[in-house]
Amino acid sequence: MSIGTEIDNTDGGLGDNFIVANNISINNALLGIREREGVGPNNQFVNNIVYGNGKAVFGEEDYEWPSAAESTDQGIIMQNVQFVQFQADGSGNYRLQSNSPAIDAGIAISILSTDFDGRPRPQGKGIDIGPFES
Repeated sequence: MSIGTEIDNTDGGLGDNFIVANNISINNALLGIREREGVGPNNQFVNNIVYGNGKAVFGEEDYEWPSAAESTDQGIIMQNVQFVQFQADGSGNYRLQSNSPAIDAGIAISILSTDFDGRPRPQGKGIDIGPFES
């Protein structure tokens, strides 16, 4: 997941005011979540899981964090997600095992009132990170 702009193509506009929340980003070749060049200071990275990514699990264009743009990151989890059955080709079961660090670790976002199956969020003490609510 990459946030930023190529300033040469946007008349100097910056990628700003993005909220990246409640995502699971694992097993990528370079970064799980990154902030590229051409960003403003108001981006937020909140309650995401990054795990098993290549160069760095989380960072900016030069693989550094915190970002030079001073964006905020909160609640970043760098542990195995504990899917029911992870398959690299996407054919697995991506619901969470009962011991997953993603359970009740997300934040409420008003536009995300249901999960991928259409079940209301939350189903427990809080919002789960990822597409399915346990």
